[in-house]
Amino acid sequence: MFVFLTELFAKRVLVAGDRRLLGRPVDLVANAEEVYPAVIGFMVRHGRRPAYFLPWSDVVSVERDEILVRETPGATEPPIGALFVRRHILDRQIIDTFGARVVRVNDLHLLRMEDGLRLIHVDVGASGLFRRLGWLPAVNALARWFFDYQLRDHLIAWKFVQPLGHFGREGTRQVLRLSASHQPLAQLHPAELAEVLEDLDMHKRQALFGSLDPEVAADALEQMDTETQVDLIEGMGEERATRVVEEMATDEAADLLSELEDEKAETILHGMEAERSVEVRELLTHEEDTAGGIMTTDFIALKTGYTVDQTIAVLRQEAREAENIYYLYVLDDLGHLVGVVTLRSLIVASPERRLGDLMSTRVISVTTGEDKSAAAELFAKYRFRALPVVDHGGVMKGIITIDDVLEDVAPELSR
Repeated sequence: MFVFLTELFAKRVLVAGDRRLLGRPVDLVANAEEVYPAVIGFMVRHGRRPAYFLPWSDVVSVERDEILVRETPGATEPPIGALFVRRHILDRQIIDTFGARVVRVNDLHLLRMEDGLRLIHVDVGASGLFRRLGWLPAVNALARWFFDYQLRDHLIAWKFVQPLGHFGREGTRQVLRLSASHQPLAQLHPAELAEVLEDLDMHKRQALFGSLDPEVAADALEQMDTETQVDLIEGMGEERATRVVEEMATDEAADLLSELEDEKAETILHGMEAERSVEVRELLTHEEDTAGGIMTTDFIALKTGYTVDQTIAVLRQEAREAENIYYLYVLDDLGHLVGVVTLRSLIVASPERRLGDLMSTRVISVTTGEDKSAAAELFAKYRFRALPVVDHGGVMKGIITIDDVLEDVAPELSR
């Protein structure tokens, strides 16, 4: 059987034996570490007296208009880190990770079970608000009379909910952290997560962003506008900022660092892994409007003597970090670009064949100093997914992907 939080707060709390009135519930206390939090007690207040914690183990039954308890409870405290449903959730903004949006909670939906109550849904619809005001029956009656319509509950399952900001034990505002089994934000597409973050005020955005895994945070950061990126990174500690930027694609990291104060950017670069830092520093040396300025160094370099089997082994190891693996670039011992192999041709080839036999030696490329519009023209002409970038000596420096062109060049060409 289900019950709404608003309905629960309307009940009286009585001692089962002598039916002495103890007060009314003013908040529920739940275990935030569970996917569907179990109610472990509630805060009861009588008149103007301070509210006190009543463990759920003292509850005898929940009736239509009352909650019966065994005896007058002694003074107890709720567990540290518990979720206070009214204080932390009701009337607060939450993230609906299924719909990828920020909404406000008007009521909560609980399931009555043999072992107690569990928080199952949040109600973000108008019906929840009217229910709390005591207007729902009248509003539904009017809606049926005039429009042959009845308000429906707009419920979101708790497993799709990420609550935002509550006051922690020390009084510091922070994002409510959930158990490892309840981490829906990481499952959002980075673009959806970025939209959710941008819908929040700066304080909540910073708190939520700070709670994300660095890899998830980096993916979302890449989808945001430059101003928001800078605000988030500048609001972090140095160690956290370094970890997030290090997880970004090299070109995205370079673009972001170029917008930061020199001291902050240098601190982040100094804290990064040496190889990653060198790659990002190199990108920062290129002018913004050149091919070198929009390229990334996250590509897979191979040798002519590699067999198909060896190449696939390399892909399994390195593909996750590469920006694009549709094209595989073949370099000589000095790093000169000598050929390209498509992923399709690799898959259909015999395992023992070598890249030197499969590669095309007619490679279209741009140099680092060329204007980025030249790269856009090559994408438009050849329908490439990625384009290699070389220096004036033919040494491969990076690649430009079609995403880079759409973000960076297309708006410029459309004006």
